Amino acid sequence: MSFIKFTTAVKYSMFILVFMLGCTPSNTSSLNVTVGGIAKMPCGLQDEPLEDQILYLQKGQLVLFELKYGTPITEHLNPQYLNRTWKDPNSLSVFFKGIQINDEGEYNCIVLHKTRSGHSKTHSSTITLNTFKDFSVPVIIKMTSDSYLNCGVPINLTCISSQGYPEDTLSWDIKAKNATWQDCEIIKTEAVRDPHTQLFNLTSVMQISLTKTLTICCSVRNSSIVMEVKCNDTVRIDPIVPPPSSRHATGTGIAVCFFVLLLIGIIIRKVVQQE
Repeated sequence: MSFIKFTTAVKYSMFILVFMLGCTPSNTSSLNVTVGGIAKMPCGLQDEPLEDQILYLQKGQLVLFELKYGTPITEHLNPQYLNRTWKDPNSLSVFFKGIQINDEGEYNCIVLHKTRSGHSKTHSSTITLNTFKDFSVPVIIKMTSDSYLNCGVPINLTCISSQGYPEDTLSWDIKAKNATWQDCEIIKTEAVRDPHTQLFNLTSVMQISLTKTLTICCSVRNSSIVMEVKCNDTVRIDPIVPPPSSRHATGTGIAVCFFVLLLIGIIIRKVVQQE
């Protein structure tokens, strides 16, 4: 960068900063926008024509939108905001697309009004941008290789929900009519952040001993925004009683055969007596 361009950039930054320091925000607002969505940032004056305004939308000293006398200016925009912001002439908002987690924070809208003596500040506001991403519908995995489950034998259930924000926790719900469950223990609960997307992947492992049929539900809730994944994925686990032993089966078969032979002997005896 040449010395002249560097000096101009510094003067421009100081120009905006002076107005910001002299600004007392007239109003504040807060937005919750999903990751990848579009933020509608309130910024503008209702009764002033755009041709008489200079409008700035900034995050700290980073300019993400500038409108000068009705014409968008890109010269001073920070590179990360190029082609991501625009203003609808019929709206008092600046639209900001492709929202990412690192876009969270406070933004300042400054509107300067054109006067004969220069420009006067006529409006300023602060917008707090929060981001969120719904977690995937939880999935319950039965962590056992057994062909059937023995009553009272502990099994591990793993609940997984992925790619959500902000960080949250998984919760378990066990439903059973007139049934009991014992030795229920949460073995592990963790939230791992994806280094690429900055979203969270949730895992929870529960160990439980079955005594009767249970309906087990895993869900994820977030208290910071109005979002809930209901119990859309439930696993109905029916404890399978082991089949009778071969010794018991043999004894039962002998008794049946003896009864049949006895019945046949009685019938033959009656037939002989009649003759």
